[in-house]
Amino acid sequence: MRAAFFVLTATLLVSAPASAQLKVEVERNIKILKTSQKPAEIKDAIGRLERSENLKKGAAREAVPLIAKALKDKDATVRAAAASALGSLMYDPETWAKDLAPLLDEKETRDARWYAVEALADLGKHGTFALDALTSLRDKEAAKPDGMRDNEILQLYRAAVDKLKKAQ
Repeated sequence: MRAAFFVLTATLLVSAPASAQLKVEVERNIKILKTSQKPAEIKDAIGRLERSENLKKGAAREAVPLIAKALKDKDATVRAAAASALGSLMYDPETWAKDLAPLLDEKETRDARWYAVEALADLGKHGTFALDALTSLRDKEAAKPDGMRDNEILQLYRAAVDKLKKAQ
């Protein structure tokens, strides 16, 4: 009995500081999203938040609107990081799908478009907006003449649409 009590007490003492440390880390990253003007800092903060178990469990919900706001950042790498993060979080999929949709026509970088398609494929399991958007874009890309068509993106659209159809 004493051994079980000791193990439980030791576990609580070890996990409490770790939990407090995670909270401090999440708050630090949220502050960066609110105040930083440096794309590399913002992108890294989004990446750390995406990997944070606190965020996935909802403990850092206040970060989600800040990540969504980053979808409109002037830096393409920040937009790509935000799209990736939203795809893995699954908060309010229909809303985030609509926020991600403009990135599907991203001209500056393929990464933002790529992550937006991946995120929409993940979010699409929870609503029809993503399937409709991706189906339309797939058809639009497929209708382009050979020299104008982006075959890599077309394959990505096709794979995402297939993934969504199987999930429904």
